[in-house]
Amino acid sequence: MQALMLSDNKITSVGCLELVKLLQQTSTLQELQLQNNDIDNEGGKALVANQKRSKILKLEVENNRIAGTILQELLSFMPMQKLHLLKNKLTDLQVEPLAA
Repeated sequence: MQALMLSDNKITSVGCLELVKLLQQTSTLQELQLQNNDIDNEGGKALVANQKRSKILKLEVENNRIAGTILQELLSFMPMQKLHLLKNKLTDLQVEPLAA
């Protein structure tokens, strides 16, 4: 499997933690779409841990409740081909490193 589209499914952080457990069984996933769910920082932490292992090239998590250092950690995986963070809780201080 190269792509998994799970947008608009009301997935919470509990579901995200379970999803990451499943993702640990595959090394071929290149794209993960989780936009428009209800994932908060706990689920975001699981995504960060998974990204350290799997190196997904396209991660779409816009319109969730991920904020703070978790967003910064996701940004640290650049250069990803695509990282969508729209409608989360990103602050100016978290955007500054992108401009450097």
